[in-house]
Amino acid sequence: MRHTCASLIHEQGADARMIMEVLGYSSIRVTMDIYALVRLDSQRSAFDCVGDTLRKTQVTARSRTMTTAWTASP
Repeated sequence: MRHTCASLIHEQGADARMIMEVLGYSSIRVTMDIYALVRLDSQRSAFDCVGDTLRKTQVTARSRTMTTAWTASP
C-alpha cells in the first residue's frame, strides 16, 4: 500500500519532500529509491511529450528553411 501511495502521489506531481512527509520517512533518498516507481503509462506519456516536441521542432526548422530559401531566391 505504501508503494502504491507513493507512486500515485508522485505521478500527481508531488515533490519528494511531500511524499517523504506523507510516508513518514526521514530521508528523501529512501523515499524516492524505494517507493516512487514510475509506472509504464507515465513513461509512455513522457515519451509522447518528447516526441511531440521533437516533431514541432522539425516542422519549425523546415518552415524556416523553406522561408529562407524562398526569400533568398531572385
